[in-house]
Amino acid sequence: GNGAICRAVSRTFAQRGVRVRWVGLDLHPVALRIARAELAGAGGLGGLVRGEATRLPFSDGAFDVSTATLMMHHLVDADCVATLSEMARVSRLAVVVSDLERGLVNYLGAQLLAMTLWRRDRLTRHDAGLSVRRSFTASELLALGRRAPFASVRVRRHFPFRLVLEGRR
Repeated sequence: GNGAICRAVSRTFAQRGVRVRWVGLDLHPVALRIARAELAGAGGLGGLVRGEATRLPFSDGAFDVSTATLMMHHLVDADCVATLSEMARVSRLAVVVSDLERGLVNYLGAQLLAMTLWRRDRLTRHDAGLSVRRSFTASELLALGRRAPFASVRVRRHFPFRLVLEGRR
């Protein structure tokens, strides 16, 4: 992605006096270039790695927590399960996944935002409604999470249009 989550993690923990080490991952070199520019001078300890979510280039238990934000809806179910399983493999404590919730109101809201607030962003304008249509219901995301090697898994709703899966090791 664009590095926004890495920046937010660094900022949030720094405000609490906690130093974190983060690693951002993306398959696409252009996304990594954008993230590097976005994160220049962001503080915190981290790095960016090119890699595939279904085959993470990290050792078992390399991280306390792994996260994925707004990317699962781009994958087929089998790749979602493979990604969740890989995230569980590299995480000592937990996995947190935030993605869109599919529903008519959410779709209409995304379309409205695409025509107004997001109208100048060509990618978001085109992708907003499509992403909601490709996303999950809470029960679908929970079912995918139950296919991964978690000791416990739950899915919660967050405003607006978001589902958060928490998988515990």
